[in-house]
Amino acid sequence: MQTQLMTEYETKTGVPFTDSLTGLLNHGFLQVYLDREIDRSERYGDPFTLALIDIDSFTQYNKRFGSVEGERVIKEVAGIIMKNLRKVDLAARYSGDVLAVILTNSCLNEKSAIFSVNNVANEYSLNDYHSK
Repeated sequence: MQTQLMTEYETKTGVPFTDSLTGLLNHGFLQVYLDREIDRSERYGDPFTLALIDIDSFTQYNKRFGSVEGERVIKEVAGIIMKNLRKVDLAARYSGDVLAVILTNSCLNEKSAIFSVNNVANEYSLNDYHSK
């Protein structure tokens, strides 16, 4: 379903569906996908989780180390997110340093949803930024 929706999105909007920096899906596509996921959830009763992942203290980090280093961090965090998601899940760049994840057929209180989000947080902390 994702591939068909991606094609429809690009055809209707004329805009690529991926974020050029991270390779994740972009904010516009996230909105379209989220609307469909809400409809699916209401129709069939299937749960899903939307997690917004904010990179803590990113503005200060960016000021201290520069935007090139900041972009590297965002790309690295995006890679960690992708590594920890199932094929049925979706990751997108929501805005500047905020990334979004939709975990299909998953409640936040389920171990799989908590595990996925915590893996990202545990694998990359702000304290590690300057040492990489």
